Amino acid sequence: MRVFVAGGTGVIGRQLVPRLVTEGHDVVVTTRSEGHVPALRAAGVEGVVMDALDAASVTAAVLGPPRTSWCIS
Repeated sequence: MRVFVAGGTGVIGRQLVPRLVTEGHDVVVTTRSEGHVPALRAAGVEGVVMDALDAASVTAAVLGPPRTSWCIS
């Protein structure tokens, strides 16, 4: 299943994302920092830079490839 996790580098997301990857899910994680993207890729997930206060970046993150499930952490 493809899972979109907003806040995947936060307190809950840091616990959730590795579990999702271990269970074989295709995980997309939002982050506010471009600097987190390489570590996300190394962890086997797709990193998308998004500022929750910027409508354009939220739209770009949400309207990317189809997502099956959502988790906002």
